[in-house]
Amino acid sequence: MKHSEVYLIIILSLLMINSSCCSKPKEEISGGSCSYVKFEGFAVIKSITAAPASEYNCPVKPMQIIFEFTPLNISDRQKYKFKEFKDTAVKMRINDGANPPLAWIKKNGIEPGKKFRCFREEITKGTCTPVCFKFTDLNLFPETGCK
Repeated sequence: MKHSEVYLIIILSLLMINSSCCSKPKEEISGGSCSYVKFEGFAVIKSITAAPASEYNCPVKPMQIIFEFTPLNISDRQKYKFKEFKDTAVKMRINDGANPPLAWIKKNGIEPGKKFRCFREEITKGTCTPVCFKFTDLNLFPETGCK
């Protein structure tokens, strides 16, 4: 019984890694495609602070962005398959899960209180990231990466 609880905690911890965005655009995923159900809404930036050195960061002035997602239709929350992935205190990451540099944040006009159109996506088929947040007005996979 104790072993199953430990395994459950490990599995849930692994699922929570990089929940703010998919690690690769869908067309680059190897081993088959993944399908997602989308919940339209918006994300409000709650805070921007210096990223902890212990996290995966861009090399120059990495910042941690925290946002809160709200679906346009609040009742959509009842339809979530992965209810353990909360819509609050979500970390915005770029590329393969890095905290973005301050220059990228300034270039995109990201600041506390600002609202962005966003989709919460939950996997329905495949073995990709279970929950992603996609921003229609922000490129989370910039060509220049962390530069």
